[in-house]
Amino acid sequence: DPGERERRLDTLRFQKEEIEKIAPLPGEDEKLSKRRKVVADIAHILESLQKSHQILAGDDEATAIAFLAMAESALEPAASGLEEAREAMEAVRDARFGVEEAAITLRHLMDTVEADPAMLEKIDRRLDLLFRLKRKYGGTIEAVLEYAANASEQLDNAERDREKLARLQKEQDTLSA
Repeated sequence: DPGERERRLDTLRFQKEEIEKIAPLPGEDEKLSKRRKVVADIAHILESLQKSHQILAGDDEATAIAFLAMAESALEPAASGLEEAREAMEAVRDARFGVEEAAITLRHLMDTVEADPAMLEKIDRRLDLLFRLKRKYGGTIEAVLEYAANASEQLDNAERDREKLARLQKEQDTLSA
């Protein structure tokens, strides 16, 4: 039935355009879900960064860096006479340098990470679009993309068939005349 065939092709065109309009990328839903978790938990993340930075290198004298520096100083006399003590002092110094680097990284993160409610809304909208596509066309982004490719192939084949039929019809009309 030609009418049924045209309805099927119209449905395929609509479905293909719907997928192309949203333009899902492989793995996008998983990446967005992870990003959403970070954006949604940003207050907790900032609190964690601040607490950690305060413990490592805060404003008071009771910080990890201060204690490591005190331990390093306390080991200096022993390190001048004992090789093992010198090695221990170097390990404490290395630990202090590592903690200082961590504190710098935490400070940088505290300065750059900020709450963004609009971003959370944008991520939620995109995840909703991807969820709807997955529900309609196969459960995964990869299945959605495969569906779109198959729809495109079917539409291309139908167009070639239509052109071939038109050409044969023209040939028949020419032969009949």
